[in-house]
Parts: sequence; structure tokens; C-alpha cells
Amino acid sequence: MGRLDHSPKDLKEAYNAVFELMTPGEVDFAYRILGWILPARRILKMSELEEALARIGRSPSFDPSNPIEIVRTCGALISYDDASDLVAFSHETVSRSFLERNQLGALSSHSVLFKTCLTYLQLPEFENLCYEQPDYDERLDKIKFSNYVARYRATRAVQSERDFEWEAQFWRP
Repeated sequence: MGRLDHSPKDLKEAYNAVFELMTPGEVDFAYRILGWILPARRILKMSELEEALARIGRSPSFDPSNPIEIVRTCGALISYDDASDLVAFSHETVSRSFLERNQLGALSSHSVLFKTCLTYLQLPEFENLCYEQPDYDERLDKIKFSNYVARYRATRAVQSERDFEWEAQFWRP
């Protein structure tokens, strides 16, 4: 029996093989990564994804300054362009043919993403308003995920299921 006898028959089998090579911790981390990329309203910058992963629901062994760890964890499922700082699926079949049909239940729900956005906006960096352009630019450089959260948190809210008990924590008068 040669090596070709073990090669995947289709894309689903090939993508499943990527997950089979991961440890359970890597699988969980990969689902967190893919759970941000799949429903994103635009292609994410790696710096945004790193901050979302590092500041909210931190993985104990995750180094947020190492984009290679994110790419390595997801195997051939994602690609990263260092020059543009963009991270995306390596091929459209990863999202459409594989994740949406086979792994969607393992990914973060819109509710989880919305809660993450709101939790992010409660970080100490947001306590003081920025009135001057240099301060604003400095804040954007420091908290890279803020632009995405500010623009798309409402989309996450609309697509998420209501959790009245959790919402009460944020909407108290």
C-alpha cells in the first residue's frame, strides 16, 4: 500500500485531516480563530485577530505577537499576507464547503461574538474619551481591534440570540 492510498478522496476528508493532526487544545483554539474569520464582515487584519484572541478568552499558551502561531494552529485552512496584515481562508472551499456544512456547530455563535465585542468595549482603555486626533490615533494603534468592534458590533447583536440575563449587566441605568 503506497502513500497515495491514504490521500484524501475529497475536500471534506482533506480538511478533516487537518483537524485530526491537532491536539484537543489546538482544535479548540483553531475553532476560536475560524469562528472570527468565518462571520467577519470584512477580511480581518492579523493584528485585529490577535488582539481579539489575546484580550478576550485568552488561550494560556498563546503569544499574541506571533501570527505564525495562528497560521500554524489552523494548518492549511488559513493564509496570512505579512505585507497587508490580512488573514483569510486559504481557499473559499474552507468556509463554504467545509465549515458551513460540517463544523459550524463547533464555531463561536453570533451571540458569543457579540458578547466578546461588548466585553472588549469594557476594557480600561475605553474609559476615557479621546477628543484630540493624536490621542485617537494613538488609541487606535494601541487597541487594534477597536475599529472592527465599533463598526460591526451591531451586526453581531442583530444576528445573535437574546440573552436577557447577560444583557442586564450592560444596560443598567
